[in-house]
Amino acid sequence: MHSVFVALLVGAAAAAPRCYVDRVDARQLPHVVCEAGTGDCAALTVRYCAAQCRALDYEVAGVEAGHACSCGHALANASAAAPLAECDDPCVGNATETCGGEFRLMAFDPTGYAPPPPPAADPLLDPRWIPNGLTLRDGGYSCQPYCAVLPSGTWSCVMTYIAAPRWAEGSPGEHMVGMRSTDRGKTWTDFVALEPYSNATTAQVSAYGSVVARPDGSRVFAVWIQNVHNVSHLPGAAPSTSFRADMLGAFVWKYSDDEGATWSEDHYEIPVPYGYIESVNSFSKSKNGTGDVQIMWQVDHVKVLDDGTALFAFTKIGTYAVAAPEEIFVLASRNLLSEDDPTKVTWEMWPDDDHGIGRRIGAVGAYDSPSRVTEEPHVLPFDGDAKLALFWRTDQGYMGHARTTTSKFSSLDAWTNSSYAVYEDTWASGSEAWVKQPRGPLSPKKQPNGLWLMTYYNTEPLGAFAAAATVSDRNNMWLTVGREAGGTIKWSQPELALYDRVHSKFHGYPDVVTDGGKVYITEAYKGAPGSEVKTHEVAPALLEGLYGQNAAKTVATAGVVWESSAPAPLPAGALPNFMNYTSDRYGFTIDAWVSSLAAVAGAAVLVDATDAAGAGARLTGFANGTVSLLLNDTAGVWGVHWTDPTCATRLKAPGDHHVAAIADGGPKMILFAVDGKLCDGGPNDGWPKGWAFFPPALGDVGAAATVAAGDVVKSARLYNRVLYVSELVGNWRAGL
Repeated sequence: MHSVFVALLVGAAAAAPRCYVDRVDARQLPHVVCEAGTGDCAALTVRYCAAQCRALDYEVAGVEAGHACSCGHALANASAAAPLAECDDPCVGNATETCGGEFRLMAFDPTGYAPPPPPAADPLLDPRWIPNGLTLRDGGYSCQPYCAVLPSGTWSCVMTYIAAPRWAEGSPGEHMVGMRSTDRGKTWTDFVALEPYSNATTAQVSAYGSVVARPDGSRVFAVWIQNVHNVSHLPGAAPSTSFRADMLGAFVWKYSDDEGATWSEDHYEIPVPYGYIESVNSFSKSKNGTGDVQIMWQVDHVKVLDDGTALFAFTKIGTYAVAAPEEIFVLASRNLLSEDDPTKVTWEMWPDDDHGIGRRIGAVGAYDSPSRVTEEPHVLPFDGDAKLALFWRTDQGYMGHARTTTSKFSSLDAWTNSSYAVYEDTWASGSEAWVKQPRGPLSPKKQPNGLWLMTYYNTEPLGAFAAAATVSDRNNMWLTVGREAGGTIKWSQPELALYDRVHSKFHGYPDVVTDGGKVYITEAYKGAPGSEVKTHEVAPALLEGLYGQNAAKTVATAGVVWESSAPAPLPAGALPNFMNYTSDRYGFTIDAWVSSLAAVAGAAVLVDATDAAGAGARLTGFANGTVSLLLNDTAGVWGVHWTDPTCATRLKAPGDHHVAAIADGGPKMILFAVDGKLCDGGPNDGWPKGWAFFPPALGDVGAAATVAAGDVVKSARLYNRVLYVSELVGNWRAGL
């Protein structure tokens, strides 16, 4: 069977690979190179798999489900053939190729494929690339590295921590630690445990903390959730030393009078009144429990009002471990920062009611169902601290929002019905203006200029924790600015702040740290084989653009290599080789004013920078308003992406329109903006996001000698760099 099968493959392997049924319990090929989007399979191509199997002297290679590669000397069951049409999943590293299907192995002779090109150069010049960050910790488990910047320049920080080799959230040994940096994240002190802990059980586990300091830095406070009652099992279940308990118990706090070097011996509990959630939660008497166990946690940054009141938002949870029904409350202390005697510190809960925020039937209807996720809220004071706004994650693909209409924060009637966060006013309205967010962390922090900087993910759920997810919805972190408008806080068009080329990795629970006029992001990857915690400085130009975006009205001139509607020579190097990364903002931007695309007959080229063989870049408009950007390199690898239906509808409306397409060589991403709005997918089925990755193997798209614009184009520009979204807003607002 071995020799017969190999002979069959050699005859036509490269030209006609064959499809076979595969099984979990009886794999066709025994040696697994990579799978599930991990490691090098995160950029899988047929040539890559062939090279791996060829190097190991295997006669048969196989790709499966778009993101798995395996090898062998022969198929285990060559009679289990399947139609080749069932092996049609695109390869995650090159969507122009197919890499098998779900439990369908596409088998081939690895000697029939040329070696793959060398991997693309790392974007070492890009501050957004997460591996470029300064390392705070590698290994084990880490989450939520939050910091307070003290007048001395010290960063006093706290973080959830589990010692290596454990890396799974909620494992025994999870506890809060403190650490300090005096050089803005370049170096750190040793970790200091804030509470006793056990590496053998989850008893007294402490997790998910925040930190705040007095204005003069004389006392630092940390607050977190702790399993103070040593809960070890659900009602009716047997006790377990590995029972996850990092959202059970009480909020507690400690203080430090030496900038976080040491912490008070005792912790102090924050009383949280019982209400509806406690009457129905998984430990309630209605569930055969004792009724005295609370499920709750918080990821908010402690805010301080002008009168010295410290406050943070949190979630009460109904179903263990983290599931609806859920409600949001705010805990506030008017004397935490001023009272020297910790036993005299008092707290109150807002609203002071059986029910919290986010559960009342409101404008979004089903969103307020008890089955909906209402988690990880952040409270943002505004209107001179006379009002509060809340933003949180949901399972609806959008960021939740509520606000007060009066300063009576303790009254449930002061809070609006829940809705969704919205962007600052553009041509988009209703659901088109909602801020997209998966079930992942957001992180807003107020800045010295009075505006809010917020990290978030700018996508609906993509499957962050699915074993086979090839792109995590927490892979790309975006930054937006919040301004008071319309009786609440609205958000600017976002900029990509951080990314990882290993698309399956998920980064989160960041802090936005402002120090000495600079802004830093601390964040943590908390997955296998161990956590990675880093600090990143945000580019000043990115921040300057975001802060001024609402008034931007000038055309960006840096990097223009062509500005015309007539054909012109294309300067050498105007379009990049995406296998390189030779400068910050490496890539290109096409920016054009066009007439309504409704008048286009079928399709019309808007901007063409391709050679006779089709290699290069081409922007095309269609009668339904869609605009596509096609990238085709000199080796025949290509990538393409389109405007979403919301942006397409805008482009076929009467009048002239501004459309811009960016090919970003850092994350290897295509994105569009139309009339000053970043295309984010809108409320359209099949469009969880507006951006898309192009193949990692895509190389040189600079083969064309000329560039020209089509008939519907009023004016156009080609930039030899990736413009900021804020620059695109300015180009649009400047007009023709």
